Amino acid sequence: MREQRLGVIITKREGMEEESLCCTVCQERFSDTRTPRQLTCGHSICSPCVRGVIDNDRRCPECRRTFDATNPDDLAVNYQLLRLVRCLASGGPPQLLLDAGGVREPDAGRCEAHGSLRFFRCMSCGAWVCRDCLVLEHVGPPRGTCRVVSSSKAIAEMKEKHLQALREESAALLQAKSLSAAQITTITTIKTNLKDTIARLRATINEEELYLQSLEDRAREARAKTDELEAQEETLREMANRMTSAETTMEVTNLGVEAEEAVRQTKRLVEREKEAQAHLLMKLNSRGLQNAREVVTSWPEVWGTQEVAGRQCWARVRLLDSLVHVHALQDTPPPASAVTVPFESLRSLLPEGNPPSVFLDLSWPGCDTARIYVRLLRDSPRGSQFFLLCSGECGPTLKDATFLPPSPGESEATLSGRVPLRKPVLGNLRDEAQPAARAESRRQAEKGLVVGSYTANTFFHFFRSGRRCTFHFRLHAGGAQGDAGGAAIGTVTKGMNHLKFAVAHSRVSSVKVKDTGFIAPLQA
Repeated sequence: MREQRLGVIITKREGMEEESLCCTVCQERFSDTRTPRQLTCGHSICSPCVRGVIDNDRRCPECRRTFDATNPDDLAVNYQLLRLVRCLASGGPPQLLLDAGGVREPDAGRCEAHGSLRFFRCMSCGAWVCRDCLVLEHVGPPRGTCRVVSSSKAIAEMKEKHLQALREESAALLQAKSLSAAQITTITTIKTNLKDTIARLRATINEEELYLQSLEDRAREARAKTDELEAQEETLREMANRMTSAETTMEVTNLGVEAEEAVRQTKRLVEREKEAQAHLLMKLNSRGLQNAREVVTSWPEVWGTQEVAGRQCWARVRLLDSLVHVHALQDTPPPASAVTVPFESLRSLLPEGNPPSVFLDLSWPGCDTARIYVRLLRDSPRGSQFFLLCSGECGPTLKDATFLPPSPGESEATLSGRVPLRKPVLGNLRDEAQPAARAESRRQAEKGLVVGSYTANTFFHFFRSGRRCTFHFRLHAGGAQGDAGGAAIGTVTKGMNHLKFAVAHSRVSSVKVKDTGFIAPLQA
């Protein structure tokens, strides 16, 4: 009988506990979706029922006292009741959160609003939150838009984010170091070239020493910058090691702030170094282009030098009528008092986009020198080959040319010459163009027109065979009719009278090309 009464008491107690955990309106147990809202009178009802009470009479269903709230969110959540419901639903008191491996999840301290441990992080808001915060403030899909993860996963994501930023900046530092090292090599080469130039250019030695000093200062700056870059690289490496070994949320958060500052500092350092490198490159290019003009105008004896077919060759440079005359490269070295400059720097004096001009010094018995100027056509393959024969950059020159008397049916007002080539050293001398392009390059004979052609024949001699290559050119002095006899190269701009005298000579074969070369303007 006593046991029956005890059972009735226990049953009534459980019923009263169940009743206290349920909403007095809908009789449903409170939960995370039916959060208990505490009225001003102290009673609690679930959030969905609060809306109905507000729309009805705003009176407590139990004591009938009125309240002033117009929205369920205006009423505070009864977190003590909510935690009790969660505890009973889980079958015991709340436990510390465990991850998938059964290891305790790290926490970020207690929530100031609810007093619970913060085992979660809202990645959308960037805040550490507790379980109660997930009910209203940081609601995930489908009712909310916040992305909430466990503290261990949040720590992993934050560490990976900062480590990735550190890795990227480390790569940028390595690239900056490589550029700085290449710059030091470039500056060292320029220093060597400038020292050689200073030994030859007596008149400009003071200016070059100042320029050398500026380069040495830049070299020291580059070395100092390299040390600064290495120190910054070491800082990033140390920061990455510390971030890797960080365990607590506080360590990760503090190191994250330091890592972001290190990344910003590294970016500023790399950007400043890139700007300095770009400024130096522009300055060096401008200096290299200006030196050739300074040398030609300030020194009486200037020669260009270049290696041709494995041997060193030199080209004399003269200044006539405000034009730089660069003679063809030859084997004869210049006098000891001459100043030599790279032949490539003389080529750089030619204006880009404009067709170059060349000169031919003819001689025959009774005439020591008769100079003829020819302006070459733009984008003419034969013109480019004719220019190489005038400059001697590939070996053979027009000084090797011989002139032939007119063939039967050929106009006597034409000076025809040919240059034997042991091999096609002028690049692709064969006419590979389309027939339409070849026809367009051929013209009718006219006064001052210069044309060229190319032949290549295979020969056999005992047990040897090879190819004989010949470059043919013609200079029309006027009076000829019909086809000009080759692809157009250029036109004679000065010295037409000399050409007429050469054509009218009784023995054309005695006419020789004494010298040749190209001309460039003195001003850029």
